[in-house]
Amino acid sequence: MKLKSFMVTFGSFVGTTGILYLFGHLFTIPWLMFHHEYTVNGSGFFISVGSLVPLTIGLIVCFFVEKIYVYKFR
Repeated sequence: MKLKSFMVTFGSFVGTTGILYLFGHLFTIPWLMFHHEYTVNGSGFFISVGSLVPLTIGLIVCFFVEKIYVYKFR
């Protein structure tokens, strides 16, 4: 039960996050796109990461899917 619950929860997280990032890149929606920049110029250091909104939405969906799955299993 625990492995199956984990697989359902993790699959919903990965699927939701992947679809949101995909839609962000397909339709050029900046708050759904992932950008990664890494620059080292001599003594300078610069790092930039993209939007974390799809990860947050994925965690919320993951939470509700797990609650629904546990409720249906019982």
